[in-house]
Amino acid sequence: MGLGIAYVSTLRAKVSVLLSDKSQTQIKSGLAFFDKLLAKDMDKGKITNGEAKEARDRLRVVEDVKSMRDVDMVIEVGNADLF
Repeated sequence: MGLGIAYVSTLRAKVSVLLSDKSQTQIKSGLAFFDKLLAKDMDKGKITNGEAKEARDRLRVVEDVKSMRDVDMVIEVGNADLF
C-alpha cells in the first residue's frame, strides 16, 4: 500500500497525501499501521502530539483514481507478492 511513503510525506515533507486501494481491508490495516507509527514516534519523543495530528490530518483516503486527477504526483506501489 505504500504507507511508509505516505508516513514520511505527511510527517517530514508536510504534504497532503491521498491514499487509495481496492481493498477496504488493506486501507483499514494501513491506517492502523500509520497510527501505530505515529504513536511509536510520540512515545519515543521524536514528534509531538501536535505534529502527529497534523501528519494524520494530511492523510486522506479516496475511493478511486478519479479523485486524484488534480494532484501533482502519483506514486503507485505494487504488491511484492505478485513479483
